[in-house]
Amino acid sequence: MNDVIDDYTYKSYKEEIDKELLQLNENLKSQSKKISNLDDFVDSIVMFSQNISKYWASGSFEIKTKLQELIFPKSVTINPENRQYLTSEINFLFALNATITRSTGASKKEKASINTGLSCLVSGTGLEPGLAR
Repeated sequence: MNDVIDDYTYKSYKEEIDKELLQLNENLKSQSKKISNLDDFVDSIVMFSQNISKYWASGSFEIKTKLQELIFPKSVTINPENRQYLTSEINFLFALNATITRSTGASKKEKASINTGLSCLVSGTGLEPGLAR
């Protein structure tokens, strides 16, 4: 079997593939949604994530439950022996925010950090264990 293709075959396949690629790119451009105020949207999300402790402190039980589900999508469990809060996953936005906070050298009092072991975003004593879904 010959492992090399001739120029004519190569050019015909390349032409076909280039046309298909061009069509796919045009379809992708027409299908992509545009957010008119993307910068404002991103700014509001960043502001929300940086002030989450304020929402937690002033929120009702329902708000706190929603925030907990947002921040910890796989829920939070409590080790009853030492009251340590455990989770297998943290929302990417909050993990990224904590990483940026650490890399910019912000003080621990200013922002939450995911390296603390105990999240300052989760209530201490009196919090009921994670709700069954």
